[in-house]
Amino acid sequence: LQFKLLWSYWATPSKLLTYQPVKLITEYFGEKLGFYFAWLGHYTKSLFIPSLLGLLVFIFGMATFSFDNPT
Repeated sequence: LQFKLLWSYWATPSKLLTYQPVKLITEYFGEKLGFYFAWLGHYTKSLFIPSLLGLLVFIFGMATFSFDNPT
């Protein structure tokens, strides 16, 4: 029963961009893996702004590549 509940809330492609149900994960897999998935969700959210900055730097580098003079 918990597997089907976890599947319907988390493991379907339509729920790809929703929050993870950490409580259901903890009940099904245990506290260690529940904590791991909670940490992984927090870590992924915290890397969102640096990834946008990196993408902007990459786009700027590709846009100005033709003006680069080799030394």
